[in-house]
Amino acid sequence: TNEKQKNTAEKTVMELDSSNIFESPIVTSVEKFKTFFKAEVEHNDYYDLNKNQPYCQFVISPKIKLIKKLFNDKLK
Repeated sequence: TNEKQKNTAEKTVMELDSSNIFESPIVTSVEKFKTFFKAEVEHNDYYDLNKNQPYCQFVISPKIKLIKKLFNDKLK
C-alpha cells in the first residue's frame, strides 16, 4: 500500500531468493495494492478448524513445518 511496504517486500524476496533455501527461483511479483477481498466466514481459520482434513495434512502441514524450521526466529 506504500513505498515502505514495497521496499520491504522486494528486499525480502531478494534475500530469500539469494539464500538458496528453495530449490527454484522465487517468481513472486511485488505489485501495487489494488483491492482486497475479505474471505467468506467459512474460510476463516480453515486450517486450525480442519487439521484432520487430507488437504490440511498433506499440503498445508508440511509447508507450516518447513516455515517453522527455516524461519522460526522471524515468527511471532
